[in-house]
Parts: sequence; C-alpha cells; structure tokens
Amino acid sequence: MRRKDFLRLSIGAPLAAAFATCLGLAARAATTVRVKKPSKAWEATEFTFEKDGRDYPGLALRVPGADGKPDSIYTACRLCPHESCTFGFETNYQLVGRIIGKELSNPVLFCRCHMSVFDPARGGEVLNGPAKRVPWRFDTVDEGNELHVVALEEGAGEIK
Repeated sequence: MRRKDFLRLSIGAPLAAAFATCLGLAARAATTVRVKKPSKAWEATEFTFEKDGRDYPGLALRVPGADGKPDSIYTACRLCPHESCTFGFETNYQLVGRIIGKELSNPVLFCRCHMSVFDPARGGEVLNGPAKRVPWRFDTVDEGNELHVVALEEGAGEIK
C-alpha cells in the first residue's frame, strides 16, 4: 500500500466516524450479557442488562418440564410491572402461599412491596395482584452452558 493511500485510510475513517457520531448517525453497539445457564431444576442466575443507559435487573431460571417434556429456561426482568419494585425468586413457595392465602405448587417470583406473585412455570402468569401483567421478558440465545441476553421486551419498566 502506498503511503498516500495509508494516510487517506488512517485519517479518513476516524474523521468519518466522528462526523457520523456528531450527526447522531453512528450505530450503537448492541448490549449483550453473557449469563451462566442454570443447570439444575429451579436454579436461578441473576444478571443486569443495560438498555438505553438504564440498568434492568434480570433473572434466568431453569424450569423443570412437565409430563416428560424437557426443562426450559425462563428469563424475566425483575422489575414488577405494578410499580417497578424489584421482585425476587422465592423457593419457599409454601410460605408465600400462606402470606397471600393460596396454595402454591412450585417456586415463584414474589414482589414483597405489594404482594404480587408470578408463576415462572406458566410463563410468569400473575397468581396474585395488584400486578396486571406478566413480568417483562428478555430475548436470549442459547450457547451451551451460557445464555446470551440480547434484548428486553419493549416497554420494560414503564408503568401505565
């Protein structure tokens, strides 16, 4: 490569990138979070996902398959859709059941702020309100022993 061509490439590319950034044309790098995939039934892994400058707490959970079906991985944003309190994964589901006055049969997602309960074995179904919808979900790519969290459901954290 001639020196003139090298200089044109080495100076031109950074200037073009800076110009595009100033105009707001530069593409943002997609956020991807690598998470250790839970390996046992009802094992959970917590993570944080950044989107548009905001951190979203997340949970990846191995849900045992019913009726001979294989296990699945359930991922959800841990912000309660009621008022964005952070909920947790509760393995002492019998205690949660006593608190809300319902018989529960498996671990649940439990928001202690206002007693919303979600069933990860049923896609986050609301078992007890005041939450009106299931938790927001993450899109993931399965990479063997890891999950790559690549996107968050639109509207996450917005209370309506």
